[in-house]
Amino acid sequence: MVISGLATGLLYSLLGVALSLVYRTGGILNLAMGPLAFVAALVSVVEVPGTAANSLWALAAAAVLGGVLSGLTYLLLVRQVEANGGAFRASVATLGAGLIASAVIAWIWGSQVHAAPNLDLGSGLTIGGTFISPTDVATGAVVGILFVALASALKFTRLGLHIRAIGQGPLTSSMLGLPVTRIRTLIWGVAGMLAASAAFISAGRSGLVAGNENNLLVAALAGLVVGGFDSLLGVALGGILLGLIENILAYYVASWLQAVSLLIVVVVVLMSRPNGLIGRHPGNLSEASLPRRSRLVRIEDLPRPQLSTSIFGMFIVVGFVLWVARAGSFSTVAGVEAAIPFAIMILGMYIVIGLSGQLVLGQGAFAAGGAYAAGILAAHSSLGLEVSLPLGFAVGAFLGIMIGTPCSRLGTVYLSVVTLVFGSAVSELALHLGVTGGANGLALPPPRMFGYTLTSPTGVISLELVIFLVLAGLVALLRRSFFGLDLIVGRDASRAAQTSGARVVWNRIAAFSLAAGVTGIGGVLYAETVGLISPELFDFSFSLNILAAQVVGGMDSILGSIVGGGFLGGVPQATSGLKELPNIIFGGALILVLMLAPSGLTSLVGSVAERVRQVLHTQYSTRAGGRGGRMRKPSNLSRASQAK
Repeated sequence: MVISGLATGLLYSLLGVALSLVYRTGGILNLAMGPLAFVAALVSVVEVPGTAANSLWALAAAAVLGGVLSGLTYLLLVRQVEANGGAFRASVATLGAGLIASAVIAWIWGSQVHAAPNLDLGSGLTIGGTFISPTDVATGAVVGILFVALASALKFTRLGLHIRAIGQGPLTSSMLGLPVTRIRTLIWGVAGMLAASAAFISAGRSGLVAGNENNLLVAALAGLVVGGFDSLLGVALGGILLGLIENILAYYVASWLQAVSLLIVVVVVLMSRPNGLIGRHPGNLSEASLPRRSRLVRIEDLPRPQLSTSIFGMFIVVGFVLWVARAGSFSTVAGVEAAIPFAIMILGMYIVIGLSGQLVLGQGAFAAGGAYAAGILAAHSSLGLEVSLPLGFAVGAFLGIMIGTPCSRLGTVYLSVVTLVFGSAVSELALHLGVTGGANGLALPPPRMFGYTLTSPTGVISLELVIFLVLAGLVALLRRSFFGLDLIVGRDASRAAQTSGARVVWNRIAAFSLAAGVTGIGGVLYAETVGLISPELFDFSFSLNILAAQVVGGMDSILGSIVGGGFLGGVPQATSGLKELPNIIFGGALILVLMLAPSGLTSLVGSVAERVRQVLHTQYSTRAGGRGGRMRKPSNLSRASQAK
């Protein structure tokens, strides 16, 4: 049990070191590393000839392919998005690459389990009466060799010195003549090789099957947080610790407690050591932000939309929804019926991501809390939405307080990882607890409110639309209140806000709980729309799709929640015959939006609408002046032209 836990922990550490290398040299959290490593392992096992009989040859092929995929991801995607939107949006862009890679895995290789050859460097060992299997010996030997080689290269070579310099200050390093782009590409390639090696060795123990490509990534991210992002030794210790605890709990308590055990360890460690066991506060150089020239189209210089433009856009959306509810086809009505709950979830995440600047990757957990609360209430009573909606808000807000309070002082990347692990833990509990119905889920009756059953899609859509408009109005008032201004100031300049007396930590906790509560309301409506609640509805990909839709619509706009919700509800209906195509569309749209309009589609549409409004206003003013209307005072330039 202990030896198996050590071997599992070494794999977590290997992938965690790969993630740490990428993060230390650019501040980017590579969320595509797990799926890309899975692709490399699958190609080496299934497609490359001769790998079934030679495990070392298969490992080498997977490592090379993983390095190539990771390096190309940086050159073709991450570098371009980072030039436009910084490290935050570059991290989100890797999410799009991960969604596409996951869809490709399911499309090409299906749900069949592909067994990778076990590493076997000889016979096993017996130490102190404990037998160590050949696979565990080979795992320890390979991971140990990779760790020693990497640590030696970083500490004793000129390249390692350059890598450390870029991690401290990339702009300063570039001004000193270091080839920052080439070195970062090399780092991404090396990280991809390490990640593919970890995926291949793990596949020899449990096989390769579509849907499991992110399990190793979640565990590696948890080990990264436990050990500390800036310490390779801490990352290794964190992964080993998680592997040991996971195997001990699986042996003595329950075999399915993987994500729950990760969450417990992460929360306990971060409450006492906010930067990890060995991690320290990053000591990066304070660098000026210089403008970067980009060959991509930028929308930022166009005029920003005014409030009247947003209200006009809201009226257009409401009219379209009501028209669809009456005259649309069945698939269109179903898409709109699912889009409004998604819009409410994105609206909730707008509070925590758009206003307070906290990256959350566990939206599915809060939506699942509201949905299961409604399902359990419907199973034991005849009460309707008049009770389940407030209950969903309360359950979501409680989950937000429970996870937001211990994480309120953490950095953005630590909080994102904690919420990611929390979402996986909630899905795991929903799958195995009896009160949630387990894998069969909970069936819900048709939605009803105050004794009236809503049987027609028009009634359901109208009710959802009213709830969304009320919540959107409240969120708009929140944004313009003193509390909303405190959130924005704390997002943009937290130290200045604390100096001026703002309670930044408590504001973040309140924003987190409010966002989780609104997301819980969206979960209730989504469950009523679907009619069956199951753990698969709120899995890892659900949270990532919510974040992708929010970025596509616009993270800084309330109107963006409508665009994102329509995108998330409409694409599956339009591609109902192809199960993998929605994730490809989600990932591709996310990448295109981040490259062409980093602020989302609403900024593009709003800017164009504002430009049209200004042009029409100018033409109207000119015509009114020509008819003897009120003329504007001529400028100095026009006077000079008339004088000439």
